[in-house]
Amino acid sequence: MDEKFTQAVGRIVESDKRYHPDAYEFVSGAVSYTIKRMNREKNPRGSRHISGRELLDGTLAYAVEQFGPLAPEVLESWGVTDGPDIGNIVYNMIRVELLSASPEDSRSDFNSLPDIPGFLRRRFEEEARNIPVVKPPVIA
Repeated sequence: MDEKFTQAVGRIVESDKRYHPDAYEFVSGAVSYTIKRMNREKNPRGSRHISGRELLDGTLAYAVEQFGPLAPEVLESWGVTDGPDIGNIVYNMIRVELLSASPEDSRSDFNSLPDIPGFLRRRFEEEARNIPVVKPPVIA
């Protein structure tokens, strides 16, 4: 990340110690990932808006892509356990002008995801159960 971002995150973390600085870098990456995923990266800068729900969905997908089965533990270690945590990080970033919001945006947009680590763990468990068991070859 660039120096402006690092300094802004430093100011945020001085006043709000709930989240590790890496959580801000991660959410910034999740925003970019979601904008690209929604095919809005070619839009002019002011028209790339994504909703809170879109960002939550993108954040989960980005976490899986970045950290795989370790995603729940990584996010928990940064203090990110639910949708409102993502919203708090986003609004902290808006406060220092790292992100912007539209008038219809609200912190409550992030309330629909109560347990991010639990959701991710269940997802990985379900994927593991659906993987066919391959028997090792028999060596004579």
